[in-house]
Amino acid sequence: MNVEITALADANLEEIYLHIRQESPGRATEWRTGLLKAAQHLGLFPKRCPFAPESGPEIEIRQLVYGEYRILFTVAKDTVYVLHIRHGARQPLRSGETPSEKP
Repeated sequence: MNVEITALADANLEEIYLHIRQESPGRATEWRTGLLKAAQHLGLFPKRCPFAPESGPEIEIRQLVYGEYRILFTVAKDTVYVLHIRHGARQPLRSGETPSEKP
């Protein structure tokens, strides 16, 4: 399957990267590289990952935990769409923050 990182997830990634980089530039680069690698591996067996609390009847959202972060994604036909990257300590997304239909 193809893996596509949405603009919102890409913005999440950049924001988190810049935050980590304030403390440790090397660690930030390593984190971003590892997260992107984990996201690309979703193309192999995406349905191995459990449903996220944000999942609902309109759209199935799954999650892959990477360190302290959750990679939220959905699967449509032959593509995995990474929707959000969020710290695990944050509250789940509210209904207005999740897409109402598949990309």
